[in-house]
Parts: sequence; structure tokens; C-alpha cells
Amino acid sequence: MSKFTNRYFLIKDLLESYYESNSPPPKNNPADPFWDPPEPSVIGQGFISLESLAYLLDNPAEIPIVGDNGSVGKLKVDVIPINESGEPLGDNADIIDDPNELIDQRLDFHIKIDSAELPENFCQDTFCEYSFMTEDGGFKTFKTIEIKGKVSNPEYNYKYHHSFSKVNDKVLNYLLNHNLKIQLYGNDIPEEKIVEDVQVKQVTEPQLDKPQKKTPSPKKRPPALTDPSIDASTDDSSKKVEDDVWNEDPGRYRQTMFAPGAAVNTNKAVTPKISNANNNPKTSTTA
Repeated sequence: MSKFTNRYFLIKDLLESYYESNSPPPKNNPADPFWDPPEPSVIGQGFISLESLAYLLDNPAEIPIVGDNGSVGKLKVDVIPINESGEPLGDNADIIDDPNELIDQRLDFHIKIDSAELPENFCQDTFCEYSFMTEDGGFKTFKTIEIKGKVSNPEYNYKYHHSFSKVNDKVLNYLLNHNLKIQLYGNDIPEEKIVEDVQVKQVTEPQLDKPQKKTPSPKKRPPALTDPSIDASTDDSSKKVEDDVWNEDPGRYRQTMFAPGAAVNTNKAVTPKISNANNNPKTSTTA
């Protein structure tokens, strides 16, 4: 909320400055309220057991780094028991069969983060971070160096001397029942600008003025016209004459097809049926 409030007043000041000067602010203004500098984000995280410290044993491991998209690489780490001067205990370490023997004893150890194997799309400006219990029972965050640039095999070479002057039940429970979570951070890889050569075809003025030829669409033949007095199943002469007329002069066909009582068959006269004069009182005559 405080970030939004600060941005609000910056935007307000920017707007007032624009009204006074009537000119837009510079594009590369570091105080631009509409832009955030790139911030590192969590790429993934891995876990290593701390139980070996309760037995004064080291635990070299190559742990997988898992992110939102699954596995995103490997991390080479180790926890090494040491003496107070920072030297590894090695074979001189006392064998501990019961971790409770560490109660009220001093414990020193190194946490090492050597290197990582990362994919090409998750290796920009990477570093590692973890939180560990302190002497007073709180937690403190520790961080490796940041490897600048796009490096898929970063070498962190991190080593930190942790110590407990007196191990108590809380510290022992932490070592036996908790894993150390190591988070891998990085920045987004900037997208590479791909410039493609685009060939623009120039059109000359004569080409623009020249009318384009239109391809005539094929003429659609109208449905066949038949005389209701002719049986189409027995007489094919009408169909043949229709084809001849259409092939010779389609315009003639169109003129005749709308003429009332017009016959398509030009070779055969069709006599319309005349009703019986006796049945039509209007046509009857007196002898």
C-alpha cells in the first residue's frame, strides 16, 4: 500500500509538471512512476538434510532445483563439521552414536554452495539464498555472490562458518527434523530482438491505373421449361430442342421462358387443349 501511495504522489507531480511546461517528461527518467526496475525472482529451490551434523558427519550432495515448471537444474552443496578454527574434523572426529551427546557441547560447521547446472533460460544473474537458525533461536538469511550475465554453470564458491556455542534441545531438534532450504534467484532473460528483412514490392503508377480484367462467371442455365401437355417420360424431343436453343442463343431462351404460353420446342407445335363447348355456356352458339 505504501508503494502505491508513493506512486500516486509521483504521478500527480508529473502531471502538474506537464501542465506547467507543456512538454512530456524524459523517457529515461529514473523517477518514472510507471516503471519498475527488474527484480530477481525465485527460479527454484532445493533441500539438503542437516541430520548428519548431529552425528558430526559431512553430507556432500548434488540436489535438484525444482521450480514452477519442474526441475530447473542442480546445485552442488555440502555441510561439513569443523573445529573452532574452521578446519574439517575428518577422521579425528569423535564417533557419536547418540545425538544427545551434543547437548551442552559446542558445534561448528561449514555450509558450502559450490556450483550449479542450469538450463539456458534460467541462468541470468543468479545467486542462492537460505535461512539458518542463529545462536539466540532466531533465523538469519545468508546469500551467495551474484553471478552476472547469462551463465549456465555458475561457480558460487560459497562457504560460511556457522556455530553454536552450546547445543540445546531446540538446536538438536532443528538439526534432526529439518532440512535446509536453498533458494535459487535470477532475473528474466531479455528477449532478443530478431530483425527480419521485409521486401516491399513497389507498384508503379501504370499498374495502379490499369484496370484489372474480370473473369466472366459461367452462365447458369435456368431450369428446364416443359409443356404440361407433354409427357416427359416418353418424349425427349423437348429436352433436345431446349439444348439446341440454349446453345445457339441463350438470350432467345430467356425471352421465351417468360412469354405466356410460349413453347420451347420449335420443331413441334403444341396445340393447347380446348374445353368442350357444351360445357362452357359462354362459347356455345345457337344453330
